Amino acid sequence: MKINFKDYSVLTLIGVNIFPIIGVIFFSWDIFEIVMLYVLETFLIGLFNISKMAFTKGNAKFFLIPFFLFHYNFFIIIQSAFVVILLGNGTESLIEVLTNSNFIIANILIIVSHGVSMHKNYINRKEYEIIKIEKFMIAPYKRIFVQQFTVIGGAFVVLLLKAPMGFLIILIIMKTFFDLRAHHKSHTIN
Repeated sequence: MKINFKDYSVLTLIGVNIFPIIGVIFFSWDIFEIVMLYVLETFLIGLFNISKMAFTKGNAKFFLIPFFLFHYNFFIIIQSAFVVILLGNGTESLIEVLTNSNFIIANILIIVSHGVSMHKNYINRKEYEIIKIEKFMIAPYKRIFVQQFTVIGGAFVVLLLKAPMGFLIILIIMKTFFDLRAHHKSHTIN
């Protein structure tokens, strides 16, 4: 995989993945904040996926979009409950995280990154004319699996082993690498 550092969608993807590292180092983010950021990213990935599905051609989208909404949101609810119960300190902790200005900035950066990628690749390159809607039924799960395995799974290892937060930073860097790889693969037209 060759990373094109002149591609602004790649640069925004790298930038958005650097922000959690900044959060750990400068804003004292803990495991719960990092994991909640990626849980919200999971939700945002779903919203962008629905937008892409809406652009595709064909009548199947009138069935597949509601079906995707149901199963994807069910997944997010289970994921969120799991994270909040195992890592959080109740709803007060969750509300503090969700209303933290740096956390809000991180989520805005995620939206910008996915928006830039959608505009550059999906709309400008007219991927919506090539990619079938069925691909969008599973596309987010591939990326989310990597996210779950590297950061969320790794966060539990950090917590259980009482490992230093530096280990979490390594996991964020690994997630960034896998994000870049998935981005490259999903936008390489064969």
